[in-house]
Amino acid sequence: MRQVAGLALRVRGEFSSSNARFQDYQSSFLRAGLSLDALWPLYRADRFALLLGPTVGVPIVRQHDVWHESTYSVGLSYGATASAMLRSYRSTWLVLSAQGGGEVFRLDNQRVQRATLGVSLGGLLAF
Repeated sequence: MRQVAGLALRVRGEFSSSNARFQDYQSSFLRAGLSLDALWPLYRADRFALLLGPTVGVPIVRQHDVWHESTYSVGLSYGATASAMLRSYRSTWLVLSAQGGGEVFRLDNQRVQRATLGVSLGGLLAF
């Protein structure tokens, strides 16, 4: 995370997978993404901070089906993110983040748009 004129910029990586089954058809999805968050401090103290702001990213999705065909797609994700940060030791923070929004990409030659919602718990080493 980098501080620029009161605004915190954060680069975030994501990884997820899911499986779907409908009658005899089964499909699996693998999603990886890179996002940029611009966070404004709503509240900031020495050991605690609340941040809120927009997020934009690039998800990459791979779909694999029962016929062993794989398709890849690159898209655009957008939305908002909120983070609660607790300083555990000097430059080390415990971070709870929530993201919500949507993403658009092409899959099987069709434009797909879906809502997204996520919660993550992680650590941050500030420098």
